[in-house]
Amino acid sequence: MPQVKGSMLETQALLSSDHTILSHSKKWPQHMAALLASLISMATGTVAGWSSPAIPFLQGNMGTLVSEPITDEQASWVGSIVTLGCLVGAIPAGTLSQMLGRRNFLLVLALPLILGWVLIIEGEHNVQLIYLGRFINGLSFGAVTVAVPLYNNEIAEDSVRGNIGVYLDLMLCVGILWSYVVGAVSSYFWLSVSCCMIPIVFLLTFFWMPESPVHLMAQGKIEDAEMALRWLRGAKPYHQYDTEPEMLKIQNMVDQAKERAQTAVDISDFSSIKEKLSSLSLRSTTSKAIAIALGLMTFQRLSGVSAVVYYTVDIFRGAGTSIPPTTATIIVGVVSVIASAASACLVDRVGRRFLLIMSDAIMAISLAVMGIYFVYKDSDENAMIPAMRAIIPVIALSAHTFAFRIGLGCVPWFMVPELIPMKDQAWANSLANFYSYIALFIVLYSFIWGVNVFGYSVTFFFFSVVCLIGTLFIYSYVPETKCKSKEQIQRELKYGIGQVRYGGF
Repeated sequence: MPQVKGSMLETQALLSSDHTILSHSKKWPQHMAALLASLISMATGTVAGWSSPAIPFLQGNMGTLVSEPITDEQASWVGSIVTLGCLVGAIPAGTLSQMLGRRNFLLVLALPLILGWVLIIEGEHNVQLIYLGRFINGLSFGAVTVAVPLYNNEIAEDSVRGNIGVYLDLMLCVGILWSYVVGAVSSYFWLSVSCCMIPIVFLLTFFWMPESPVHLMAQGKIEDAEMALRWLRGAKPYHQYDTEPEMLKIQNMVDQAKERAQTAVDISDFSSIKEKLSSLSLRSTTSKAIAIALGLMTFQRLSGVSAVVYYTVDIFRGAGTSIPPTTATIIVGVVSVIASAASACLVDRVGRRFLLIMSDAIMAISLAVMGIYFVYKDSDENAMIPAMRAIIPVIALSAHTFAFRIGLGCVPWFMVPELIPMKDQAWANSLANFYSYIALFIVLYSFIWGVNVFGYSVTFFFFSVVCLIGTLFIYSYVPETKCKSKEQIQRELKYGIGQVRYGGF
């Protein structure tokens, strides 16, 4: 603690002759750093969205000649193998982000993305190269969903933490839309090349951003942490700005985490996660946070939105809509970006719980509408009014996507780091993401199989029921974290869900 105070006094002495006083922090540097960090999330969004326009092309369904069209089985692997890479990438992400630093680790993650796209570009006529490229892309994808929330959460003040936390999902949606639009107007080659450019832009821009002050403080680099904090709060070298309260708060958080880590089980890698879990008390705040995190990830992945994102063109083709499938896909992509942007504006106003509950409830309804639509279409397609065939699938899937992106799509990614104690951030975030991608792989790989065996109607009804159960789970167990400090959240978790929900939804 004395080191921090000494550093403060030195800084104030150097600035004492200047009359420019910054009494309040500025928010735009935090937003800029978080947006540039989230550019790599846009890059992973193109990985997710790429399969929707690319698979129909590879199967020869887009009016182009393909020498060897891929089969449905190969198409399932093209869509889902990226999640196997996500599984592997998520495992060491928390530990590596601590070893290398949040900023440096994010910069490193751009390299597998670039390599993966190069392989995909070369693999236009070689599906094995596409598999390899998608898997390598997945390595970065899985790690990004751990590292970006950690970085954004640690650079943000409590008052804007929710707004900034949404950027991960917002930029993911922008990347998905990018793939949809470019895929609709260009070839496989140019679609893949355009996706490859985004991680390069990320490298050139995010390189200039500061490291997380929390990470620097944890490494004992107090002066560097103060400089990073001043930059993030908009304090120029000639400004007098009192960083001492926030620096002391960060130092206290780091000290508490180190004290607890001394009595905790040593974890050098993810292989010892079982030992760590077995050492936890079921009543501990970490256990409660992990249970809530895994619940949120379960209902996020089983909401069916990933299947919609990866196979949008095929779904609209199956729905028989009179609107061209590529056009309908772009409409859904635009809606997802608008919803994610709306979430950024609402999350620190109406709260996390409200958005999550509303999100899951609307998804349950929209998926049920899709199920009913396919029941009627499969029974007698000619009996359906042409106008209904044109708009019902587009409206229902747009509502489903809007609801997902405004709540369940973005909130869990930054809410999980909010809930988990700092000492457990590395392994617990990796665990949550590892579990998330297992669920995602199951959904993506089994979706085409489920449609072929049970039809679209049963598949959509299943997702609808899951969303209904998810709504009940969120209402019963998920706390409100809006504008609360880490200490407040942990205190409320400690004294039970009843106390946590007080003043929430």
